Amino acid sequence: MKYEEYIVDGVTYCRINKTEARKIYNQGRNVYLCPVHMRLDSPWSGIPYINNKKDMRATFNDRICQYEIYNCDSERGQYLKYFREEIIMRKEQVVKKLNELWLKVCNKPGWRRGVCKYAYIILRHVDDDVELHQLGLSKVLLNGAENWKEYSYGGCALIYDGDIAEALCTQKMLEKNKHGEKAPNGRDNWLDVQSRALFHAFQKIYGIVASEADGKL
Repeated sequence: MKYEEYIVDGVTYCRINKTEARKIYNQGRNVYLCPVHMRLDSPWSGIPYINNKKDMRATFNDRICQYEIYNCDSERGQYLKYFREEIIMRKEQVVKKLNELWLKVCNKPGWRRGVCKYAYIILRHVDDDVELHQLGLSKVLLNGAENWKEYSYGGCALIYDGDIAEALCTQKMLEKNKHGEKAPNGRDNWLDVQSRALFHAFQKIYGIVASEADGKL
């Protein structure tokens, strides 16, 4: 599938596959569509969309077949391509959601609380006015690094072994590794462990942004 993105009146529309389009339709959200050889922002048609709000009995396939009959041909294209409205969040909104997660783990030392801490660390490097959405989110959050291992080794997060151990370990684990003086296991050092925690923290942030998109009708 060819990647396509359109910005119309400040709203971003991103191309999606038919499976995702069906999911969005069944959630009662708008699915934007046009023949495959046409542009979504064509001045001749506006931005067409379908949803099931008026008739819950109309299936996704029914609506697609109906639309293709009247709008698809050899010139415009024999089938449709699909788009969704991209939901954009700001750093402040993501932090607010993250605070709710933090309240659930703040009194439970260990990996889950540590991952939440790393989510805050990642967001610390994001400017307040940066737009956060699913597409390209990792590139924005990586702050110039190629991956989360490079992010960890590049000094973007915690630097000292003891600090990483304190962030991610339970008290029993801290006693076992002498507060970071001993390696976490036989194959990794603490920066490697931090890399995995950062990736999980990214997944947590991505989940917040994705759930916001899924929740908007």
